[in-house]
Amino acid sequence: MKILFFEPSSGGHRELYCKDFLNQLVKKSNRTITVALAVPSSFGTDKLDSRIIIYRLPVAIPQGKNIFFLYFSYIKNLLFALSLIKKRRFDVFHHLYIDIYKIPTFLVLLFWAPSISIFFTLHWSEMRQFTNNIFYRVFKLIEEKSFIYLLKKVKKVFVHGEAIKKAAILNLGINNKKYFISIPYPTSELTEEIINKYEARKYLKLPLNNCILLSFGGTRYEKGADILVNALSCISTKLDVVVVFAGEEKDFKINYFVKKIKELNLSNRIILRLNYISDLEQLYYYSACDAVVLPYRDNFFGHSGPFTFAVKFGKPVIVSNVSQIGWDTKKYKLGILIENRNSAGLAKAILDFLQINSKVYQSQIRDNALKYLMDNSLTKLIDIYTGVLNGTVKL
Repeated sequence: MKILFFEPSSGGHRELYCKDFLNQLVKKSNRTITVALAVPSSFGTDKLDSRIIIYRLPVAIPQGKNIFFLYFSYIKNLLFALSLIKKRRFDVFHHLYIDIYKIPTFLVLLFWAPSISIFFTLHWSEMRQFTNNIFYRVFKLIEEKSFIYLLKKVKKVFVHGEAIKKAAILNLGINNKKYFISIPYPTSELTEEIINKYEARKYLKLPLNNCILLSFGGTRYEKGADILVNALSCISTKLDVVVVFAGEEKDFKINYFVKKIKELNLSNRIILRLNYISDLEQLYYYSACDAVVLPYRDNFFGHSGPFTFAVKFGKPVIVSNVSQIGWDTKKYKLGILIENRNSAGLAKAILDFLQINSKVYQSQIRDNALKYLMDNSLTKLIDIYTGVLNGTVKL
């Protein structure tokens, strides 16, 4: 069975996902596999197993351009992948990131659908957003109808977790339930802190004795950096707790934080590291913190790289009860759940954490994290995936 994997985008934790998934699959199956990868991409042949054949897609996906440029570039890349299917006679086509490409994929497959097994991976749930923007509502309706059409062309859509699966079915209709299968979001083993917490803090020039909460990743609106800032203003200045914002500027720029720090008198509460964080530095940040805060809004629909890393490091999470991250936190008791869009509720959760934080509590969280990682291991994901392909897993 010859499989062509298609990864049309680059960036974010999805690249790590793609690398881990493909490397584990080739080791498990012990055969050569092929992937068509986006450009630019931060990982290359040095990070992929030598048995993986790589085709670079011909057109770089534009960043910051309008949707027509995005779709035009994507269609060229999809046509390139489909031509590979014909030339190399692949048996299976697996689109690893269908999420933002439903409409252009529909336009292509409407006229040219290869006579092979097609699989999609959907990273984000399809919950409708309520808005008065008529253009956005029309766009989402077209996207939804396009995806419903595409479901008739595919054998299966993989989603990472039951919460995302239920949300997709709720939006697309129960009649489409048969197309979705939940697989684990791939994680590796529980990380032993090779970096001592205090050594990590010294390296990063962070306070040695304070309780440090980490907000990691790009400062996008749906990730709720503003909610966390406002929550800090509700906490007594007598408590030795600081929040480190580490990651690239997105929706909330440095000027926003500087202004709020001055307005709310938070200079002793917030440490800003709003820049690109390397893989090595990332290990230091997760080693240095006491907990990871994820006050995501309810328009966050998927899985979270910072959440996964928090669990890998056995760190407690203070997380909004949204999407799969809320589901997993509750099921595995990985930390404290909060209501989304609620700064007062987040402030209370931080105070609760300060009350219960201890070596015993941290040990309990690590035990729970180990259970989560066992249930969501790369090995388990690959077993389910290959079972689906081979027909040994009931669909």
